[in-house]
Amino acid sequence: MNRTIIGSLRAILSCDFTTLDEAIFRHRLMTFKWTEHLSLSTLPFKACLKRRENVTQCLPVLVRSCQRSRVVAVKVIRLHMSLVEELLSADPGLRVIHLVRDPRGMMESWRKVSVPKQTAEQMRIAADIACKRMLKDCDTRRRLEDTFPGRILLVRYEDLVTNTEHVVRNIYNSLLQLEVPDSVTKELSRQLNADSQDGITGTKRKNGTKTAYRWKQEIDRGYLDYVNKTCRPILSLLKYDST
Repeated sequence: MNRTIIGSLRAILSCDFTTLDEAIFRHRLMTFKWTEHLSLSTLPFKACLKRRENVTQCLPVLVRSCQRSRVVAVKVIRLHMSLVEELLSADPGLRVIHLVRDPRGMMESWRKVSVPKQTAEQMRIAADIACKRMLKDCDTRRRLEDTFPGRILLVRYEDLVTNTEHVVRNIYNSLLQLEVPDSVTKELSRQLNADSQDGITGTKRKNGTKTAYRWKQEIDRGYLDYVNKTCRPILSLLKYDST
């Protein structure tokens, strides 16, 4: 599995999409309405698929778009930080953003969206597993920061939505050593301060800050006490308060 993950990431980052399984490009996430503008550079490719329904014929469109881009970015969910070391060693141009969220907000969101039928005991087990994994990933990241100085940046989700301009500027100026494109700043502001929201799985929010901290009003108090105790090491490491 690790070989598959690393091979796929290398292919995407080098714009070599022809080596990937065609099923990836036919995944339902490629057709959902709310995913249309998650990557503007893929719009011509998606339009081609609607016309021809042939991945092989449309892939050159995606490859050209990728090769023209100054930055090629991949968001990978729950990737073990241990796999990042091999990628950083193989590609000196690679930069890594380690995006984290307060585990209490993460667990409350998970409860509502992914596993609404989980029992209280199952949710406690999930919190224990998630926080131990976060702590391990953070320990690995800190070690890699010494090995690959200037190539890894920790970003807290809460900081991104409450102080977007500062975080984005830090990503571009410090990590990528590029100027922040106006289009990026405007699009982030539009997403986090939209006129209307596009559902719990969407990305548009009328108030990004409110969304980030809604868990404080909604989480079960008993469960909160358990997570505060179980996840104290990672909460402290990431400088989250114990509210």
